[in-house]
Amino acid sequence: MKSKNNTLWWVLIAIVLGIVIGPLVGEEKTFFYIRPFAIFDLIGKLFLNALSLIVAPLVMSAIIDGISRLGKEHSFKRVGSKTILTFLTINFIGIVIAIVIAHIFSPFWKTQVASLSQVGFEGAKQAFTSSATQVDQLLLQFIPTNIFEALAKNQIIGLIFFSLLFGFSISKIPMLASTTLKQFFSGIFQTMIQMTHFIMKFLPLGIFCLIAKQFASSGWASIKPSLGLLSSAVIAFFVLAIFVLILLKWVAKVPISRFLKAIFPALITGFSTSSSSATLPVTIDCLEKKAGVSNEITSFIIPLSTSLNMAASGMYAFLAVFFLTHVYGIDLTTANQVILFLITFIATFGMPSVPSGGLFAIIIILKAMNLSLEAMGFLFVLDRIVDMFRTATNILCGSSSTVIVGKLEGEKNILK
Repeated sequence: MKSKNNTLWWVLIAIVLGIVIGPLVGEEKTFFYIRPFAIFDLIGKLFLNALSLIVAPLVMSAIIDGISRLGKEHSFKRVGSKTILTFLTINFIGIVIAIVIAHIFSPFWKTQVASLSQVGFEGAKQAFTSSATQVDQLLLQFIPTNIFEALAKNQIIGLIFFSLLFGFSISKIPMLASTTLKQFFSGIFQTMIQMTHFIMKFLPLGIFCLIAKQFASSGWASIKPSLGLLSSAVIAFFVLAIFVLILLKWVAKVPISRFLKAIFPALITGFSTSSSSATLPVTIDCLEKKAGVSNEITSFIIPLSTSLNMAASGMYAFLAVFFLTHVYGIDLTTANQVILFLITFIATFGMPSVPSGGLFAIIIILKAMNLSLEAMGFLFVLDRIVDMFRTATNILCGSSSTVIVGKLEGEKNILK
């Protein structure tokens, strides 16, 4: 816990320093023949490249590991199907809420980004414009003709579809072969998580350079758009939480106040650590000892939820990409928004439950829609604050899914 708190403080310090130093050095100033802006740009791009590097293997291994475990000790037709249906419902509700919130805040965002420097965004806008009209080409990415070609070209959407199908197929083959494959992909997933943690050690440096670069080019005007995105995201999380609690009351018929009291320690832990994985033991303990859900259900659903039920991360990814299109000066057509919805919905499966893990979903969507990562500097200004609310909401969704499935399985002691 201490190291995670130290990371949080370093991230906050990096944000403040980036906001202060960026406008002071500007884009053209040099110190001892060194232009700080160029250094910020280089290190920021290297950090984004490092994130992009691990997206494909991380997402693939997370999905295959999660889906393949559906047939481990439970009948897929019973507990597994109920679990997936609950996950799909909550993820769908989350993105629909994000669409509504995005359209409500869209006029406000346009006024906020009007004063920003658009230098460097024209190339991204032209690249998007030249390809976004070809909706059929984007849809074809969902089912690639060659998985290795998709992997080489970093076509994440196709890789996600393949991983879902591959993981489900593993759960259906004989136990000896499936156990070997499960252990193999579980090992890859754990390895990728360790790589993610290693790269995230450089998060403060990456955030500092990206924010300093953004503020060097756009000045203090960069603050307002970030605040607009933060406020819309928090409102979206709050609305999603209400809908999930209504779903819980309607399907599971349990007292909402008693449920919130039972999982409160998990919500606080998730809020402070910004990691669903780090909160996993606390969440399981709360659901078993305070909510009365059996270990059989809890130990099955909660680990799956940390990679396959990240509704809050998905809705923030939608809001963030929708916001970035305003930064790029791009007006999304109805077809573009449908594609964005589909990509975001699929991207909610396989997100890493680590601090700032939602950024991986944003990278997936931007790449799928042929948009550059260069404007992501706006997102880092207040991402850590967003991440706290995002993680707590994800934990609420996962805990609610567990109680719902437990009640549907006929467990009698839940929240009694």
